[in-house]
Amino acid sequence: MNPYTLPDAELERLLLDDAPCGDATTFALGIGERPGRLVMRARYDMTVCGSEEAVRMGEHRAFLPGEVPADTVRRLRRQWPERPVVVEVSGEAEAMRWIEAGADVIQLEKMPLEALARLRASLPERPGRPRLAAAGGITPANAHAHAAAGADLLVTSAPYFAPPRDVAESLTPD
Repeated sequence: MNPYTLPDAELERLLLDDAPCGDATTFALGIGERPGRLVMRARYDMTVCGSEEAVRMGEHRAFLPGEVPADTVRRLRRQWPERPVVVEVSGEAEAMRWIEAGADVIQLEKMPLEALARLRASLPERPGRPRLAAAGGITPANAHAHAAAGADLLVTSAPYFAPPRDVAESLTPD
């Protein structure tokens, strides 16, 4: 089994952590065994994002001494062909090595805007061009500057600290 698939027991554990006493309304109505569907919709405009997996950070690569980037990319493509190869780098030269090796996404960790712009300018506009992901210190105040400098993706934890948005819920029987 894929190590990133949550089995039912793990989902139940998470629900128990969220609502340790269960759902009082469901219990009181006696509908706990009836299948249903929960739909959640944003009441107002909001942006939702997902994460790419198979990130090969520098810490991970320390366990691959002597392996050249092209070999790592080939190995990741064989292991998980359906996933993009995402590599975290700390400088322009390292970014170029992984771009030349065929990585799909280059995560630029705390790279200055000028360096991001130079790197983006060096990449021809073509299908399959690696995407550049700006990471480290991205906030609502500087996100536009990173996008303007050439970032295709912004990697940030800022949403975790943002105020909650209003979401409408509807629960219907199947």
